[in-house]
Amino acid sequence: MNLDYDGHDFQHKAEQLDKSKKYLIYCKSGIRSEYFMGKMKESGFDEVYAIQRGYVAWQVNKLPLES
Repeated sequence: MNLDYDGHDFQHKAEQLDKSKKYLIYCKSGIRSEYFMGKMKESGFDEVYAIQRGYVAWQVNKLPLES
């Protein structure tokens, strides 16, 4: 699922997610995903993870991608 961090309904869409599921969050650099992960945890999500240093670091380290 892609949620636009700058979108006007971002918070509303995030609150609609199932809090019992696991979530892996990423963005280009990792800054927004770390922030969003904190917000989700504050809202009661238990298992939320963020890719450190974001998608760019994932690519630089040649980790697998799926299209």
